[in-house]
Amino acid sequence: NFLLLITSYLVFFIPARQLEVAVGLTVTSLLASIALQLTFQNALPEVGYLTKADKMSYLFYSLITFALVQTVVTFHLENKYKIELANRLEIMGRIFYPVILVFGLIAICLI
Repeated sequence: NFLLLITSYLVFFIPARQLEVAVGLTVTSLLASIALQLTFQNALPEVGYLTKADKMSYLFYSLITFALVQTVVTFHLENKYKIELANRLEIMGRIFYPVILVFGLIAICLI
């Protein structure tokens, strides 16, 4: 699953004008992550509460969705000739994505 996160993190380094590539990358990561969670769920006994694996999957879904939304927003900003703002959002995404991942994993381990 971490490989999927790394793949979706790469979207922050793809130019905003290449929307098809970036969206394809994030959507593929999201679908693969869902398939992986479903595979794990079928192998584990059913319980009435969220496991750490469930929480990690939700964190991963959130991060991949964050990358997808950021890609679309920067694409639209660049199309409206707000290139400087689009570039700042790309840089912020490069920083916040791993920070959210680390804090999310710490929170999951502590709870």
